[in-house]
Amino acid sequence: MGVEHDDRADARVSITATHSRVHDGKSFGISILDATMSTNDVLTIGLKTPSDLIKLHLVHHASTSGAGKFEILEGSTLTAGSGSALPIYNKDRNSSNASKVKDISTIPPTVNSATLWPTIGAVGTIIFSTLIGAGTNKSSGESRGILERILKADTQYVFRLTALANSNRGTLAIDWYEEG
Repeated sequence: MGVEHDDRADARVSITATHSRVHDGKSFGISILDATMSTNDVLTIGLKTPSDLIKLHLVHHASTSGAGKFEILEGSTLTAGSGSALPIYNKDRNSSNASKVKDISTIPPTVNSATLWPTIGAVGTIIFSTLIGAGTNKSSGESRGILERILKADTQYVFRLTALANSNRGTLAIDWYEEG
């Protein structure tokens, strides 16, 4: 394979390593939207990372139209069989590669799915928390270089967006690539 060249700019064309993961079919994403959040309504995504040598390199995006709070919980206790399956999509829509992330809404947990609105027992460790929306940042996330996290293996995580005002809209999106 040769080096691609842009003749108009007389420049070599290159892509980032993260972009390359999309081309390799190793990049995945999930998202949810709630257009009618009231105060204390919560958007929650739970997932369990693989127990093998696969590492998840993850970034998030959370936004609200009014005031909100976004948190990432690590090592949470999630009730098996709670919530519902949330499909994971390969960002290369031509790839048949499946994510190794596990959904705990099924017993036993299934791969290539996360859990929407799981029941949380113990919260675990809050490894990230920020206020977003009205009067603060409108969103949290977006910059891979600053916010990328490599998640622990065989660990349950919760991504939680809480509305702090009525008449609120919330979006929660998680993107990652799997390496190993």
